[in-house]
Amino acid sequence: MKSQDWIGVLTRFRQVTHGYSYGSGLRILTLTMFLTMNIANFKKLLFMSSCVGTLVLLNNQAAYAEVLVAAPQFTETLESAVGSVSLEAEALPTPGTVQTTAASLQAETLTAQTTTPLPQTTPEATPQTTPEVPPTETAPQTPSTPEIAPTPQTTPTPQPVIDPGRATRSGPSYIGVGGNIGFGGRTDLGRGSFTVFSKIGLTNTLSFRPALNVSRRPAILLPVTFDFPLRSAIDGRVLVAPFVGGGAVISTGSGSVLRGLVTGGVDIPISDQFTANAAVNVGFFGRTEVGLRLGVGYNF
Repeated sequence: MKSQDWIGVLTRFRQVTHGYSYGSGLRILTLTMFLTMNIANFKKLLFMSSCVGTLVLLNNQAAYAEVLVAAPQFTETLESAVGSVSLEAEALPTPGTVQTTAASLQAETLTAQTTTPLPQTTPEATPQTTPEVPPTETAPQTPSTPEIAPTPQTTPTPQPVIDPGRATRSGPSYIGVGGNIGFGGRTDLGRGSFTVFSKIGLTNTLSFRPALNVSRRPAILLPVTFDFPLRSAIDGRVLVAPFVGGGAVISTGSGSVLRGLVTGGVDIPISDQFTANAAVNVGFFGRTEVGLRLGVGYNF
């Protein structure tokens, strides 16, 4: 086997056995040589490989010795690191205690001198901007129709209703009898006579007061009067009810005539059933005749 072949075998051996142990490399080399060589050459190669294996073993032992030499240095470095950690742990004070050593006091003094308070800056208030609201478009207002003020309803003033026989404000209607005292004349109006008279209420204020004076020449009196009573301030009842009015007087007999008449008098309530009456009647004949009537009427 040539030298070049040996060199190729060794190179291939180094490539194959790279990363393997000594025993594994030797077995691989032996198997390779056995397959490629005969017995004689294998014996030579076995001797040479034994020498090479011995050299490799010595080389590995030398490398292991270097590792053992470097290991104590690593151990010393580890021990020094552990010692520094333990010293720092001893230097830390126990919670709830005060450091009284000079070194700790000096360190606290230096820390207090070198520590400067940071200026406190108050954050400036950022101005808040109110978003502008765009003006809303208002719908055009339609002109409102003017309200028509309601026309005040005027209550018509009730007209006086003529109700014959009703009571007036001076009292109820009545019919009575009495006597007439005349002050001179040709008819029974100006002479003494018997009289029958009455009050017939027409409205609240007006009354029709007919009368008949009977003697030799009877006279018929037909006046309409206006009544205005005087009431008590305590209970409001009628004390006296004056009246005044006018109308016509008719003289009967041989010559009947119609003349004017003026009358005035007073009604005095006596009770709920009776009313006293006094009246003065003036008739305008050829000469004026005057009569005073006194009587009592029965209320109806």
